[in-house]
Order: sequence, then structure tokens, then C-alpha cells
Amino acid sequence: MKYLCAFVITLGRADLRAFVITLGRAGEDGKTFVLRDTESTFAGFAGADYNLQDSLSLATNIEKVKVTVNETDFYQFDIDSPNFRYLSSVAVKDGKVFALFVRCPARQFAAQEVDLRHMIETFRLV
Repeated sequence: MKYLCAFVITLGRADLRAFVITLGRAGEDGKTFVLRDTESTFAGFAGADYNLQDSLSLATNIEKVKVTVNETDFYQFDIDSPNFRYLSSVAVKDGKVFALFVRCPARQFAAQEVDLRHMIETFRLV
């Protein structure tokens, strides 16, 4: 059994958002998440956001980079699609998956890019 928690912040406009999703195992079975297939894990988050589903299927470019900070691996994704640009950082800590997503309309991304990338690059788990 798994549980999901999401928190959404609208950044001044309804189409410019930042949201965090956490996914953990419920119960006391002692099992934890391990990121073996980051693309499948990332695609699993898309089930909760039809705009992200569309962006993944229409993407002209998807980039992924692994960054290690304080012994925690963060998988950063950049999804470039005609409607929205998504940036995301996904990591596991204490057996739970944490993912930060920022979404911006593609036509506004250049003007917002520095701030949005800063949000992703400074995402940490304490």
C-alpha cells in the first residue's frame, strides 16, 4: 500500500505553478522506495496531472541529469513541450519519494527560466 501527498502553489498566475509530491509506503512492513527506473517513476507522477501527461507525450526534448547533494541523489528533469515547460527534481529520503515540479507556459519560459531553474536546483531534503 502507498500513500500520496501533494502541495500546490500558484505563482501569481494559474498556469505558472510549483508543486511537491511525496510518495511513501503505508503500513509497518518496513519496505521503502528505491529509484531503479527514474523514467517510470517520473511517468507515474504524470497520472495526477493531465497537462504533464500531454507534455510528456508531445515533448520535443526531455533531459535528465543526476545531481548528488549531501549524499542524496536528485534526478532533475526538463520537459520541453509546445504548451508547457516542466522542470522537476526527484529524490528518495528515508524510504519516501519526494518530487518538486515547476510548470510554466512554453511561451513564458524564457522570461521565467532563471527563477524556475533556481527553484529546482535548490530543492533539498532535510
